[in-house]
Order: sequence, then C-alpha cells, then structure tokens
Amino acid sequence: MTTKTTKVPGRPSAGRSFPSTHWSEIQAAANRETVQGSEALAGLLTRYRPALQAYAAQAFAVSDADGLDLFQGFVERVVLERNLIARARHMPGYQFRGYLRKAWRNFIQQAHRDSHCASRYPAGGFAALDESGAIESAVGHESKPEYFDVPWARTVLEQATARMRTECEQEGRGSIWEVFQSRVRLPILEGSDPVPYAELVKRCQIESPIQARNLLVSGKRMFARHLRDVVREYVKSDADIENELSELQVILGA
Repeated sequence: MTTKTTKVPGRPSAGRSFPSTHWSEIQAAANRETVQGSEALAGLLTRYRPALQAYAAQAFAVSDADGLDLFQGFVERVVLERNLIARARHMPGYQFRGYLRKAWRNFIQQAHRDSHCASRYPAGGFAALDESGAIESAVGHESKPEYFDVPWARTVLEQATARMRTECEQEGRGSIWEVFQSRVRLPILEGSDPVPYAELVKRCQIESPIQARNLLVSGKRMFARHLRDVVREYVKSDADIENELSELQVILGA
C-alpha cells in the first residue's frame, strides 16, 4: 500500500491560515491519506514546532540546527510511522500538549541512546547528554513543563496580538494598538518599561492622558476577544476555553 507523505514544516510562514477549530485540525490530521489530512497535519506540526524545539533546547541543550534534525526524525518515525496523532483525538487541549511533550522527550532520549547512527543524527553528539548520566536524569526535566508550556503560551499571545494589530490597522484604530503595545505587550513579552501616558499623548496625537487610558481599556477588551478566539482553536469545545485561559495564567504567572 502506498502511503501519502506529509511535508514536514520548517520555519512557520507568515499569513498561514488554520481551520476554525484546533480539534478539527487534529481529527483531520489523523487521516493523512487525504489531501485535507496531510495539510492539517502540516499545520498542526507548524503550530507546535517552536514549543517542541524550545523544549529540546532548554531541557537537553540541543542547538537550533540539531533540534530541527530531531524534529524531522520525530515527524517521520513517531508522528507518521506510529500514527501518533490518531491516538490523541479525544484529549482536551492541555492533555494533548502533555501527550505530545512526553512523546517528544522520549524520542530525544532514544535519539541520544542511538547517537551512533551518524547518518540520521549529528556526528558530534549532543552537549547535555553524555557520560555525565544526563540521560537517566532527563526524566526529572518533566517536572519543568515550562520548557514546553512557556513557548506555547508565548505563541498563543503572539497570535492574539497579531490578530488584534491587523484589526486595528484595517479599521484605522492605530492609536489603540500603539497604546496597547506600549503599555501591555512589550512590557509583558520583552520586559520593557511601560511608556508614560504623557509620551503616548504626543506619539498618538490624542488630547489627554485620560483618553490614552480609555484607549488602553479598549485595547485590552479587543485583545481579550482575540485571545479567546485563539484559545478556542486549541480546545475541543467552548466549555474548555476557561480552563485553557486559566492554564495560560498559571504558565505565565510561574
């Protein structure tokens, strides 16, 4: 029987669209014999690849290049050959992330054990797992899900802010984006100091700091709406949205 191959994603491309719900994508990806299933699987892997590679880098000190090689092998040997996605179709979003993280961790550990297979993995080996016994201790990294969850949370936030920015640009509400970016987004994601309201008055050419504060309130509401829309794509039903939002707060708070 001929098996349809799936294109393994590299760097995510700008402007890529996804199905309206994340679990529709998972269900479609489980049937990769169809064109729709193959495309859904590629989209699913593109969505999670940054978090998986960040986990490999932080938990196992894998370089970006080696991490991409490992990811390619993970897709071929685990996702495709073992039909990993089909067995996860009934999991809530947060359980699916844990399921995927565990499969990825196990694959990395096995890859280190099989590092003599130079044709598939880097000839120089991997920095973190050597004779120091790090393979055995790597299980302990599972107690630090932030290695995977924090990059995932940042991805969700960036998706929501990108949609918010697009809406502001399309509707000519750039001042809302500028105030939100300066007072919320950059301080949270980059650790910068919030821009003073007096400066935003000049930058946005608005009347007063009170108006700037009102714009910030509008921006927060707009962002919350887009955030819920993004989170909805990661859960099986609307009833799970609040749980996912709570998960985000816990991850970012930690």
